[in-house]
Amino acid sequence: GEPALFVRNITVGADGRIYVGGAEVQFPGSSPVVLAVNPDGTFAWPAVVEPQGYPAPAQWTGGLALRESGTPVLYASTTHNRGTNGVGGALVALDPATGAILATFDPSTLPTPGIGGMTAPTLGANGTIYVGIRGKHPTTSVAGVNGRMYAVTFSGTAFTVAWDFAVQGQIDWATPSIGADGGLYFGSTDDRVGGSWIKSIFDPWYDMTEIPPDSSPFFYGVH
Repeated sequence: GEPALFVRNITVGADGRIYVGGAEVQFPGSSPVVLAVNPDGTFAWPAVVEPQGYPAPAQWTGGLALRESGTPVLYASTTHNRGTNGVGGALVALDPATGAILATFDPSTLPTPGIGGMTAPTLGANGTIYVGIRGKHPTTSVAGVNGRMYAVTFSGTAFTVAWDFAVQGQIDWATPSIGADGGLYFGSTDDRVGGSWIKSIFDPWYDMTEIPPDSSPFFYGVH
């Protein structure tokens, strides 16, 4: 039969084509998938985005961003559940007309590697793509790795890192936003001291012993 799909995000082109990001469920896990749907409801194309890093229990498309000026490009990030404490996030560029994958940006391969699932991407007016990666929560035997925010450009065949910014703690599903002044704004999603409501978003799926002790969310503005 047909694979089971769940949808996480949608973006719509000026021509009415709908791009859908989510996951193809493959018990006991899932793989990121992007679909294009024509205005009349017919499918234009499906694209399964291969998970990055080690096999994770569940990976899906964490966000979509469509650039329609110049040569159109659809950007999709991949992410996974909070309990997957390792690599597994990437940013891919797809051809909106065909669904073909044009290039992949995998932060785990950089000299200063990024670890974890990625946030949704945000596009700047000049075409720069801003996307963050979670980091790795410390365990009893391994130190944690901070999250990072990246500004990357895409040439049509490859991604290039313009700059990256180290975050204190982790950023999990925290999509960056661009303000009227051109600044980039985003927040970390660490646990607050004393067990606020932010701590509750880790329950019941997350092992509370792996949350960094005495950590609090931070808000950033980068120019």
